[in-house]
Amino acid sequence: MHFSAKSFSFQKSKAFTKIGKLRAATKPGKNGKTKIVLITPYIEYTDDQTFYEELDRNLKKMREIILNYFSEQTAEELSKKNEDKINSELLEKLNSILILQKIQMIN
Repeated sequence: MHFSAKSFSFQKSKAFTKIGKLRAATKPGKNGKTKIVLITPYIEYTDDQTFYEELDRNLKKMREIILNYFSEQTAEELSKKNEDKINSELLEKLNSILILQKIQMIN
């Protein structure tokens, strides 16, 4: 078996936790009611001070993206998605505003 050097990542990862705890109201469902979703996102990124600063500069935008994601969907729509699907969709939206690097994972 042959592995190239590109197959492995030796960079350390860190967690960006400054987003904090968020409360989002879902879009009203068929019954006209919303649900409150409590989110505490942890963003995994490559240990890089410049990228950390970019994340910090975009903190308000990232909060808005997360809150908007949940407010654009009903509780029923969200319940049909698994956690991996929600994380993947959020990751794509968050990465779209970043320039230097991309977020590796969101939990």
